[in-house]
Order: sequence, then C-alpha cells, then structure tokens
Amino acid sequence: HTDDDSRDLSSVFLPTILSTDGEVLTLTFDDQSRIVQLGEVANNSEFARLYTFNYSEDKLVSAEAIYFSVVVEGGYNYIEKFDFQYFKDHVVVEKEFKDSSGFETTTNSVLYIDDKENLLRTDGVEISYDERGNMVKVIDNGNVTEVTYDNMKGSFVNVKTPQWALYYVMKLGNFYRVNNPVQVKGYPVDTGSEVLVKRDFEYNQYGFPVRFVQQTTESNGEIYTENFYIDYLRLYKD
Repeated sequence: HTDDDSRDLSSVFLPTILSTDGEVLTLTFDDQSRIVQLGEVANNSEFARLYTFNYSEDKLVSAEAIYFSVVVEGGYNYIEKFDFQYFKDHVVVEKEFKDSSGFETTTNSVLYIDDKENLLRTDGVEISYDERGNMVKVIDNGNVTEVTYDNMKGSFVNVKTPQWALYYVMKLGNFYRVNNPVQVKGYPVDTGSEVLVKRDFEYNQYGFPVRFVQQTTESNGEIYTENFYIDYLRLYKD
C-alpha cells in the first residue's frame, strides 16, 4: 500500500546504486532529496555517461549530460547542455549539443506538465497517468507502451527531481516513480508486433524494491532475462 499510515514515517529511502548485468548507475543527492549527479558506466567499459543537475531555490534551472564511448575507433564523446524556463503549464527547454566530430546544434522544445510536475506531452510524445501518478501509457512518435504496476513503493517515490526531467533528460525512472512496473507492453511502430516485458520484484521490509528479474519477449519470439539490483540511502527524519 502507499497510504501514509502504512509507511515507515521515521525514514526516507533514496536509490543510490542501480545495477544490472550490463551497467551500474550511481546517484548523488542534495539535502532536499534532489538528484545532483548520476553516473552510468557499462560493465564492459564500452561507455560512460555523467548527468549533472543544477537548482536555484526550488527550481531545476539547468542540466548537463556528458557521454563517452570506446566502441567507435578512436573514441566518441558528446556533451548536452539543457536550460529550463518555466511558465504556467509548460517548461521551455533549450538544448545545446556538441560532439567530438565537430557537430554542433541548438534545439528548443516545449514540455507541457501537470501540477505534479509530470510530463504530459512534448514533441511527438503523449503520456497518460493513473490516479496514483504512475505512467500507464506512452505514445512516442507512434511507438506505444502500456504499463501495469504493483501496489508497493517505487524506488524513486522520494526523489524530488521533477518527473519531467527524469523522463526528458535521462529517460530514467520513467516507470518507478510511485509504484513498480510488473508488466510493460510495447508496440513498435515499425513492426506493430508486441514486445512483452515482465518483472518479478523482491522488496525490503519497508516495501521498496531491492531486486527484480526482467524477462523480455521480443516480437520475433526471442526471450532475454536480466537481473536488476537497487541499493538505498536511508535518511532519518527528526
């Protein structure tokens, strides 16, 4: 359950390490439970990514993403810089992109959000939520994703970085904000065939997920299994 009377009100859990069979993500928070840095490293050392978030008072004002890959001969890297301007029901994003090949570009996007800072729509993307605030349907340039959740606490439920930023900047935590996704159905526009993801979660005594096994059935019938692990920082409240 997610009602306040079922929570352990003496503590707050924040996800600090998210690891899979292929990569490790490490999160750092400020004293308001907002992400200030997130590092992502492939276990085979083929790539690394570092996200940095900057706040002014109660607002996220900018972000930066640095990526490096050794897959391309000689290495490849890029940097993205995001600046955010706020209006009544939307955020205007200016993004500067520069890579090691000398390519540079600046683009602008409008992110429409609700009063809970959930992303509703942006370029080619529309998102629907259930009454608890979970993303239950995403349409992304014709690709459709439908999600079913459990009733336990999502690993990002205490993270105060806006949901729209997690989705837009990192594509991370999309389905972990309130509850945990036990089934994800995807319908890629190029094939129209269903891709099915099922997750079997294990929880700690406070109802937070600490591990899950993910089984993905591709549209061609191939099945892949991957293990995910979540470690937490536990902050005590006065």
